[in-house]
Amino acid sequence: VEYGCRFVACKEGNIDHCRFVFMPMNLLDLLAILPFWFDVIIGPIGLHNTLLLGKMARMVRLVRLLRVFKLGRYTSGVQLMVDSLQKSWQALAVMAFLLFMCIIISSSAIYHMEKVNCPRIGTMTGTELSDYAAECADAYNRGVSPTYGLCCTEDSAPVDFPNMLAAYWLSMSAMTSVGYGDIFPRTHLGKGSCSVAMLMGMILMALPIAIIGQQFQNAYEMRDMQDAKHRLQTRLQANGEVWSLIPGSNVVDRLKKVEIKDPALAHSVAAFSTKLEEVWEQREKVSRALRLEMEVKQAHAEKTTELLSRLLSVSTRW
Repeated sequence: VEYGCRFVACKEGNIDHCRFVFMPMNLLDLLAILPFWFDVIIGPIGLHNTLLLGKMARMVRLVRLLRVFKLGRYTSGVQLMVDSLQKSWQALAVMAFLLFMCIIISSSAIYHMEKVNCPRIGTMTGTELSDYAAECADAYNRGVSPTYGLCCTEDSAPVDFPNMLAAYWLSMSAMTSVGYGDIFPRTHLGKGSCSVAMLMGMILMALPIAIIGQQFQNAYEMRDMQDAKHRLQTRLQANGEVWSLIPGSNVVDRLKKVEIKDPALAHSVAAFSTKLEEVWEQREKVSRALRLEMEVKQAHAEKTTELLSRLLSVSTRW
């Protein structure tokens, strides 16, 4: 019902129906209500018993978990986080690109450094191959044969890294965290390469996080300033008149919400709206200061008039 009402009334906010449907939060709402209609349509037909539709029904029901994201529309903290992430998308894109490149380089280095230590299985005799397989099968040796070296496959690839994808997983887990621990390099060259990947990951993750943190702080300060203005609206009172630092119209808010594709024009509009807000604040402060000054002068004039009247009354008595 809520989704349908908002879909019908979206024209009032200058949003067409197609754009309304594909907005991120509205997509989450649509996916959250799909399981209900899926059960309404498929349930009476009795197709849940079929294998394929049964799996589809279970998968669609899992989409109900997306209803949790609807709380973000009513939670200021979540909105603040989303706003800061949207403003930091360029830093996040650069971080993802550099991280992808470093993962490719480090995984290739780890794979080849481990592969260099593989013994030449093609030159071994049958007895040596049996001893090599027995030593590698022993869990006490931890993937390294005491006699022949690193345990490898018939293709001269490490057992822990039979292909490059396994090295990708190790490199990604090492650069973004401390590693999962399911696979790890066995040789000194592989461990050195993995250590370099860890350091590269720390540097890559630290640089954009500072930008995201700064954007979050800016968004928090802006939200706190707006809340302070709303709180100050009820405090600025003089002789029953309410003085507000908030503009009487919603022009500034509408300018801030305008979506402009041209970066230069968007920056100019944002700067213009900020200047408008500052001018309004200065105007209200100056007007209030002038009104207070006039009230003080009027109070002094009244006191002076009262004092003169008393002096005249005393002089008439004498």
